[in-house]
Amino acid sequence: MEALGEALLRVKDLHTSFFSGNAEVKAVNGVSFKVLPGETFGLVGESGCGKTAICRSISRLIHAPGKIKRGEIHYRGAEGAVDILRLSDEAMRRLRGREISMIFQEPMSALNPVIPIKTQIYEALDPKLSKKEKYLRSIELLRLVGIPSPEKRMREYIHQFSGGMRQRVMIAIALAGNPRLLLADEPTTALDVTIQNQIMLLINSLREKLRMSMILVTHDLSVVSQMCDFVAVMYAGHIMELCDTVTLFAAPRHPYTYGLLGSIPREGSRRLESINGAPPNLADPLPGCPFAPRCAFKENRCEGELPDLREITPGHRVRCFFYQKLDGLEGFIDQQSRQQSQAPVEQRYLAQEAPRT
Repeated sequence: MEALGEALLRVKDLHTSFFSGNAEVKAVNGVSFKVLPGETFGLVGESGCGKTAICRSISRLIHAPGKIKRGEIHYRGAEGAVDILRLSDEAMRRLRGREISMIFQEPMSALNPVIPIKTQIYEALDPKLSKKEKYLRSIELLRLVGIPSPEKRMREYIHQFSGGMRQRVMIAIALAGNPRLLLADEPTTALDVTIQNQIMLLINSLREKLRMSMILVTHDLSVVSQMCDFVAVMYAGHIMELCDTVTLFAAPRHPYTYGLLGSIPREGSRRLESINGAPPNLADPLPGCPFAPRCAFKENRCEGELPDLREITPGHRVRCFFYQKLDGLEGFIDQQSRQQSQAPVEQRYLAQEAPRT
């Protein structure tokens, strides 16, 4: 096993596929990255690009017709470094929830509608705890995520909660085992902007308080700018660009990243840019770069050869033959925005919500 160094998690050459008849959908295609202690690592991209499949692979929740074909997922836990993909089912169950936990995308489908909230929290707690200890810990968790009257609400069912409160319950369950790594899969899906801000502030506050690392899955680049230290831009199962958040906004070097950033509303501009075309069929991938059919910078080489994820500057990797074509193009943040992106997350939200003059 390779040395983990300072990484809490290191994913190496991960391949995850889903099968339907004779078709193989390559959802994750040779993905490699690392997450440092206390870091928030973002996975961003369009729907179907492999973000959720990566998180489910890390937590070993890929079931038939899906399969983790190969790769390594090294985790440096409380009991030492392990390769998650080589653990027995029993060992993985001990790790899942206690050290690696997940906030699922949609609480109404992830939570059981016929079991009270109390029972679902109990299931995530240490089985060695007494009934009284579980009760007190459940109340503590619900208070921690901002649910009022927890003694009453924990006896209720999920349909009695609003969308934002359901998400808070999901977070409470995810935190029940005091995990070191939190996988947050689109934690604000279908919530309005105000509730989204509340949930993201809550998650960030709890992450700092409990000293967790986090992998944040999102398609919202504004959330990435506010929450993430490092970012991987995903497309068709591949990482297309990998760098710190400030570099991503100031100097994007992949045409897909540039297109995503161009779709963000910007002050002084009424027109939003779009990326022409549609994502590829992962069951019948074309040779070469998967983004080539939609790329304004493509050349003949792009359609026949897949570029490597090469390091163009220290810590900045790009999967593109012609990334230099983006040199000199206007960045997406000025100096003031760059300083704001490095400010505490609470200040960034306050700046975002300030009225325009």
